[in-house]
Amino acid sequence: MKLIWRIIIRISLLMSVVLTAWAIFFHNAVIDEVNDETDDSLELLSENLIAKVLHGEELPTTDNGTNNTFFLKSITLKDALSLPHISYSNENIYIAQKEEEEPSRVVRTIFCDESGQYYQLTVATPTVETEDLRESVTDWIILLYAVLLVLIIAVCFWILWRNMRPLYILLQWLENNNISKGVQPINNPTSINEFKLLNEAVIRSAKHSEQLYMQQKEFIGNASHEMQTPLAVCLNRLDLLIDSPLNESQLTEVVKIQQTLSYISRLNRELLLLAKIDGGQFVDISDISLNTIITRCIDDCSVIYEYRKISLSTDLGEDIHTRANQTLAFIMVSNLIKNAYIHNCDGGEIHISVRNREMTIMNSGESAPLDAVHIFDRFYQGHKRENSTGLGLALVKAICTLYCFRISYDYIAEKHYFIIKF
Repeated sequence: MKLIWRIIIRISLLMSVVLTAWAIFFHNAVIDEVNDETDDSLELLSENLIAKVLHGEELPTTDNGTNNTFFLKSITLKDALSLPHISYSNENIYIAQKEEEEPSRVVRTIFCDESGQYYQLTVATPTVETEDLRESVTDWIILLYAVLLVLIIAVCFWILWRNMRPLYILLQWLENNNISKGVQPINNPTSINEFKLLNEAVIRSAKHSEQLYMQQKEFIGNASHEMQTPLAVCLNRLDLLIDSPLNESQLTEVVKIQQTLSYISRLNRELLLLAKIDGGQFVDISDISLNTIITRCIDDCSVIYEYRKISLSTDLGEDIHTRANQTLAFIMVSNLIKNAYIHNCDGGEIHISVRNREMTIMNSGESAPLDAVHIFDRFYQGHKRENSTGLGLALVKAICTLYCFRISYDYIAEKHYFIIKF
């Protein structure tokens, strides 16, 4: 989720809480104000009625058209002492004029006449219906919230977009920047100090990364030349030495040295290749045909491993086309097929299928599953094999990671499966 939308969502949630709390406060404030004004009127009316009673005057009738209702009853001294002198409440009172009950504000007052007789005067007047008021306030709050929310989102989006535009320009520049092609200048003018500092920091970091990339590239090139050349010279001299007159023990030692140097040379090439992949030095990308590469690899491997009598079958029902470096794609497929031959048993089987954007290589071999967690780690070898560098599957994993392919391993019915999803 983009930062701008996350901020707007959080503002909206906060506003909903604030408006809800404000609606409750507003409703209670309105009710309190209405009750306060009504109580003042009831107190005045109660005082007038009590004065008439104390002066022996006749009380007005309840059907005087005011909708005010009053009741006067005598009470005992015990009741007078136990009840509050004056009390207020909200009740449903029957209004004779309307012939129905109405929500009313009620005040009860206790007083005593000259003879010592105690009375309780109940005066009621219709007031606002709390439920109707609550519904009305709720409806207006919802409308207000909807209008405010739209305005807040629009205003926040415009403000955030205007102020965060340099950040999006910088992110776009980072996405398009390719260190192997050099650091491109960034056109991101801004008056915000934080974004100015961020632009400068990103440029410094990109140039430093470019410098490290060039140093790594130069090192790999030098290492490839300076290490492979002496190894090749040593191997050639050993070939010449083998042709010279040597006794059996000397010849055996020379062959061992030759095998060790061949292993070191192969290990050096694979390590340098991994370093180039990690450094992103294979920038040439083209459309490749997976079936064409598989056919080439099969032709090469079937001749080399023909002596093992391993049967190979294919099901190339779909020709997958993808974009990758041609050399790396060939190394990826070739290493998997070589792995299927090397870790197979004599007279075993290999099956290669391409279906639904997946390449599956199945081979027989050891009757136990491999370690799916570490099988693609560098130098990991579940069962050490002579002259194996332990980097074949690590190279495959590195290439798949580079091009966002997904590789997995499975063991089903005593068969080993390597699956690449494109």
